[in-house]
Amino acid sequence: MKKRARRPKAAKPSIPIQTEAQRIYDQAVFGAELARDLINRFVSATSVPRQRENLRFDYQAIADSLAQGDPMSGDLESDSRAERWPKKAIFERYAHHFENRSQVIFFNLLDAEIRACLADLVFIQSTAGLNGTEIALETTWDESLLPREAAPHLIRQWCRDRTALWKFLRALFAHWRRFHRKGSTGRRAIIIAQGALKVKWKPSAHVENLVKTGDVQLGKSEYKADAKAAKDRHAAYVGRSIRRLRQKAQKPL
Repeated sequence: MKKRARRPKAAKPSIPIQTEAQRIYDQAVFGAELARDLINRFVSATSVPRQRENLRFDYQAIADSLAQGDPMSGDLESDSRAERWPKKAIFERYAHHFENRSQVIFFNLLDAEIRACLADLVFIQSTAGLNGTEIALETTWDESLLPREAAPHLIRQWCRDRTALWKFLRALFAHWRRFHRKGSTGRRAIIIAQGALKVKWKPSAHVENLVKTGDVQLGKSEYKADAKAAKDRHAAYVGRSIRRLRQKAQKPL
């Protein structure tokens, strides 16, 4: 009796490396590893449903505006996508505000900026209402303090509970410091995503990148065989990490 020939398995549709790398980056930065647990903790402290909804929306918007890649940290003039890819996140522009000696000055400046914005908005609204003219909402925002995209959310939460907002910002930047410390899971995922356009998904090439950034320590070996064995061990570990990241990236956020 003739055996029936097996049909070849249909290959799973692959997604472009750029899309896959972007999803890995987004999941590392915006997913549960970074801000979701922190935001949930602050939101759960409020019992009023409407306030909780606004709080979650505003805190997530603040985190998103800060966690996205900083386009100025890539080589904007390069023809290579890998070189144009942001090397830093927006929040890194503002991390110095949350150093111990700078925090009091920063929060005083942010208080003054929010009060000025509110005064401008009240003036614009009242002028339009009293004169019967159309409202043209235009006001300024000092982007050296925090991104302009975060301003409306900062203002609303400042009006609701200024102290809670300051606590959230401190906790958010402290979380990012831990998340981006050398050797952390989140930092490694971001470096792998950034390097994928250049070296694709080769574990050994990613190990070399991680060694350069200081996120993998191979140690000093007297013999070449020992050095190769150490690199192979790290490549196997990084390879498993890459497989997990790519499996997760098959599902968009």
